Parts: sequence; structure tokens; C-alpha cells
Amino acid sequence: MRIADLACSRLAIDFGEGEVDLRSPAVLGSVSEGRVRNLLSETDGPFEPGSDGGIKALSAASWLQKKKGYLASIWQEEEPDFKEAGKTADIVPEKMIFVPVTRDGSMFTPVRHHGQ
Repeated sequence: MRIADLACSRLAIDFGEGEVDLRSPAVLGSVSEGRVRNLLSETDGPFEPGSDGGIKALSAASWLQKKKGYLASIWQEEEPDFKEAGKTADIVPEKMIFVPVTRDGSMFTPVRHHGQ
């Protein structure tokens, strides 16, 4: 459930829309959840409260961009050229699958072994 919440929050942050739970900015910004709660309670703090008890994604995105060590998503930077690969599919963000990547760029993907 925590990973699903984090993925949903990351997508909201990437689009700058919606609301994120309090744990997600803490994880992505490498601070405690208590620190996030304190920042949210400040009148001139960086976070704008959401209507469902979370944080508005746009304010979380703005705060995270200033945090050292925060790695912004790169999927929006450059669209792959599917025509080169012989495909003409459109990219639909709602149907994207996020794959964890290590610091060296290796992807965590399922490996299919033939004969098993």
C-alpha cells in the first residue's frame, strides 16, 4: 500500500495536480514525516494543505525541487521516437508503467526464462 501511495503521489507531483499524502514528500525529500507535518502547519510554510488532509501536489513539487538529493522524474523530458522502432503508438501517461531504476541506470524488470 505504501508503494502504491508513493507511486500515486509521484504521478500527482509530476503533473502538478491533485493531492499527495504526507508520507510521500517525506520519503522523496529524505526527511521525517514529522518534519513534513511541521512544514504543513506553518502559516507561511512551503506546503499548501489539500482538501482531503494531504498536501497539494504543486506545492510538494516546488518544495521537492529545492531538496538536495531529490531525483525528478525524467519520463517527461524527451519522448522516445517510436517510429524509429517501427511502432506508431501514442504515449498515454495514464497507462504508463513506472519501473524502478538503480543509481547506475539498471532497471528492475521481470525476467522471463524460457522452459520454466
